[in-house]
Amino acid sequence: MAARERDPQKLPAREDALFKSLCKHYEAKAYKKALKAADQILEGFPTHGETLAMKGLVLSCDGKKTEGLELIKLGLKNNMSSHVSWHVYGLYHRAEHNYADAIKCYQNALKHDKDNLTILRDLSLLQIHLRDRDGFVETRQHLFQLRPTHLNNWIGYVVALHLQGSLPLAIQSMERYLEILNKPEKPDYEYSEQLLYYIMLMEEAGMEGQALDYLEKMEMQIVDKLDIQQIRGRLLLKVNKAKARDQYQKLLEINPENKDYHNGLMAAYDFTSTPSTEEEKHQQMASFDEVYTAIEKKFPSSHLCKQLHLTGPLELTRFMVLLDAFFRNLLRRGTPTLFTLIKPVYRDASKIPHIEELLMSYVKSFESSHTFPNDSGTIDTPVTMLWLYLLVAQHYSCLGQQENALSFVDRAIQHTPTSIDARACKARILRRAGNIQEAADVYDGARRLDYADRYLNTRATKYLLRADRSTIAIATIALFLKEGENTLATLTDMQCMWFENELSKCYVRLGQNSRALKNLVATMKHFDDYIEDQFDFHYYCFRKMTVRAYLGLMRFVDSVYKNKFYVDAGLTLVKIYLAIHKNPALKTPSPAISTTTSSSATTASDKATPAKVKSKKSEPEKKDASKKKGKTPSKPAVVDPDPEGITLLSGVTAPLGEAMKILNNLNSFSANVLDVHTVGFEVFMLAEKYLMALRAINQAAAVTSYSHPAVHKMAMEFFHTVDPKMSTLPPQVTQVIETQRALIIPANTTLPQVNATFIANAGHNSVAHATSALQCAFLLDPPSVTTAVALFDSVSLKQSDYTSIKDCIEAVEVLKSLQLTEAAEKLMTRCNTLMPLATSFQRPIQPPVPVAAVAPEPTSTTPVVGEKSS
Repeated sequence: MAARERDPQKLPAREDALFKSLCKHYEAKAYKKALKAADQILEGFPTHGETLAMKGLVLSCDGKKTEGLELIKLGLKNNMSSHVSWHVYGLYHRAEHNYADAIKCYQNALKHDKDNLTILRDLSLLQIHLRDRDGFVETRQHLFQLRPTHLNNWIGYVVALHLQGSLPLAIQSMERYLEILNKPEKPDYEYSEQLLYYIMLMEEAGMEGQALDYLEKMEMQIVDKLDIQQIRGRLLLKVNKAKARDQYQKLLEINPENKDYHNGLMAAYDFTSTPSTEEEKHQQMASFDEVYTAIEKKFPSSHLCKQLHLTGPLELTRFMVLLDAFFRNLLRRGTPTLFTLIKPVYRDASKIPHIEELLMSYVKSFESSHTFPNDSGTIDTPVTMLWLYLLVAQHYSCLGQQENALSFVDRAIQHTPTSIDARACKARILRRAGNIQEAADVYDGARRLDYADRYLNTRATKYLLRADRSTIAIATIALFLKEGENTLATLTDMQCMWFENELSKCYVRLGQNSRALKNLVATMKHFDDYIEDQFDFHYYCFRKMTVRAYLGLMRFVDSVYKNKFYVDAGLTLVKIYLAIHKNPALKTPSPAISTTTSSSATTASDKATPAKVKSKKSEPEKKDASKKKGKTPSKPAVVDPDPEGITLLSGVTAPLGEAMKILNNLNSFSANVLDVHTVGFEVFMLAEKYLMALRAINQAAAVTSYSHPAVHKMAMEFFHTVDPKMSTLPPQVTQVIETQRALIIPANTTLPQVNATFIANAGHNSVAHATSALQCAFLLDPPSVTTAVALFDSVSLKQSDYTSIKDCIEAVEVLKSLQLTEAAEKLMTRCNTLMPLATSFQRPIQPPVPVAAVAPEPTSTTPVVGEKSS
């Protein structure tokens, strides 16, 4: 009888021990030892699939990914029935962030070893990372059934049910888990967190009464005493509002500046509800005034209590008495945030004239007797006049009356030339008035009054970027970075997204699309990193029992693409892709972009730093620096192979496809932003994705209405483009379009008739309405253009009517693009008359402010704040 051949996929005892050591070395990241063990096995068994796969995994972790992948595939080919080979292939895909492929590999591995705990655990981590909640529940249930005595498996299963939305079953499982759990003799953090999580489950399931009873029962076992008070307040709001009032009063004693506590108190008293009768309204006002008068007396130093008292339901006479006392107190104390505190009051337009009358009475009294009205017995300090002028300036600026605001802020600067707050306020007024160049100069002047103030440096940088002075802005913000650092690279590492977005928009305006694209891609990558960074917490939080914090992380990550910086960067990036699609020549770098790296701007930061600031280094610091010279130099910075983004820009081959990838996220997470749909509509129309364009119209209308100028223009353009193509579109598409047309366009009405109705009913509402009506008239019915142009003669342009300067600029550009030069000039004249501070409408057009290589030094002899005069 012939000897049975040895199975090449089964190792003898010696080689099997070597394979186990190979796995241990891999887990310990001892890759050299792991490779040595793998080579020893392969000398005698060169086709052993599991060893080949493990060697490939080690090589890929050691940076040799191509060679490693080939070995993994070879090992899998040699032993397709090995769960180890499939698991290794899944680990490779996970390391490459190919999570969907990794899940497939893990599932194949489980076909050959269905109860492998390691593979099941790895699979569950990927499933929750990709939000496959049903698969996560199934995997966690399997792990729980295999090891029911393991506490992590209990909690993992409960969390899986919670995330799936199966709250009753999650509560039942958690209750059973707490019953069998050994209670600690002393309060324990992990046990406390489990109790609070159980209460959280009941609260989310609407079982507030049971949750409150359990909280009272287990209060002594819960470590976080403040959390107990907050949870009790929330639960009592649903169960017993009378007790909730007392509870939130106790919380206010802990922290009267917590707005959530105030919101809870107001909800407990029903101050947020709208009374149905006048009698109920007066009762609510009296009750509110009584409650918050008592709170103010209890917490006299709390600004928030006073602010909420003023913004709540009050009789006008009582409101004016409180406002007068509030103004007098904070003006005398010189509170810079006074207007910020009072700004919520401006939501009630009926109170604005009374506020203005009160402020003007202050100004008149101070200019005549240097004190408040009806207070002749005392004379206030001169600084009170400064804060009064600033308050009045901010009042007028908020109402859109920028000339009046500028008049008062100039009085403030004349009163106290060294006031930083006055100069910053003037810069804000100039920006709102449309003079960003002067605003940038003024804010930079404010910054130079205190070189040590990081906030002033940041704001000045932002204004400089909006004035399109990118080089000087980079040099300015570099003042607060370490010397010798690459400014742009450092700020990218710090994820300074406001700067990246502002710099990108500045580059777009300057025509430097490659630089803008590079910055925006970096910003988008920050959010992808947030998504990736959650991976390590999927296992850690179950092990440490920080379940509530873990669920907070999950909910944060689920909404991370709603962040304003992501939306802003995404929209700017889509607009760049749109511009490239319309004009492929934009892929050629701008001549203004030099071949040197972006770090050249950082060398200018030394020149932008005043000599006084440079000389502030103390002698001990200089000695420390001299000591460090002998140390081993740090690793050189990584050189960016594409510092100007030229390669990145030239690599854009399908701009519309790239734009739609971004719009997919924006539509999913920021559907409440109108610009997402207006920009998306343009992309979808160019890509001939008509159903997606129609969806953009409907979503935009859901945010505003179909009568909104942007939505009206989108609808008219859509049906004007699609109607001639209806016969060539698939029947399913035409059916959807016809259905939606009946909802948007009135029956038996043509598109020109719809636009004519829009002109008659809404064309006079704003400049944006008139612009939309004109564009649609030019597209649909050229004879009606004259009627549409006439709208610009009668539409209100006052900033007090909240007319946007941006809308006016767009209207002028549209008129010029339609060869309506006379109408454009006429509109510019009107805009210049009513908005004289806006540089966009001034004639002759002023030349652009020269962009200096470095920030010029201030000529003022005023000493830097914090220094002594020589």
